[in-house]
Amino acid sequence: MFETLFNYPNVLARHREGPAAEERQRFLVHRANQDAACSTLLRTARDLLIIAKNIDVAGSSAICNHDVEVAAAKWARHQRRGHHSHGPRRSRALFLGLATNWLRFLGRLHEARPTPSPFADLIKDFAHYMREERGLSEATISGRCWHVEKLLAWLMSQNRCLAEVSVKDVDAFLSRKGGQDWGRVSVATSAKALRSFFRHAAMRGWCVGAIAAGIDGPRLFKQETLPVRADWAGVQRLITSTNGDRPRDIRDRAMLMLFA
Repeated sequence: MFETLFNYPNVLARHREGPAAEERQRFLVHRANQDAACSTLLRTARDLLIIAKNIDVAGSSAICNHDVEVAAAKWARHQRRGHHSHGPRRSRALFLGLATNWLRFLGRLHEARPTPSPFADLIKDFAHYMREERGLSEATISGRCWHVEKLLAWLMSQNRCLAEVSVKDVDAFLSRKGGQDWGRVSVATSAKALRSFFRHAAMRGWCVGAIAAGIDGPRLFKQETLPVRADWAGVQRLITSTNGDRPRDIRDRAMLMLFA
């Protein structure tokens, strides 16, 4: 499969000689049989090599979800340091999604049965309110619930309950996340979601009513989400993705080499 996708000897050798080569080829053949486009297969092959370098897929031990999540977080931090255009959260999600699908295909993923969240009823009530009374989209509902669950889990780890939470607690949570792997946009998005939740929580009598108004996210500026610069590894991946003999590939490769 690698011979079909890659023309340059160095690129081909890197994929052939990389870890878990046989397992990566099997998954690529599987995706090709599902009629995946060539560009998709190239991107998948590139990402599988990254995953194989971060997770011991060729070993014999079971790989659990926690191992995959740790590797995804590590890769996201690496991408953040390299100013990758996806951002750490997006990079983590892409890594996690493909790694999980690949390991399931190989029968190597040990998935623990999820334990019910202690906040499930609160989240369900909040989601119902957004869906039925606010008419928000499912994507917005899912995103806001995700941020709320992160906060509630953090409060529990701090031995704080929702009834006694204060604006100081929310500020501490956002500050901690901003100092770890969240960018300014992610922190601002979380602050917006939490304001919505605490307005609803106050209406339900779950907490005091003054919290929502006191939640401030970071100020965002025009073109905030644009990358500072393209990292060299990303440029090389773009050049590699244009391998091929089609006129479009030749044109794209020439343009990329001109500006690289």
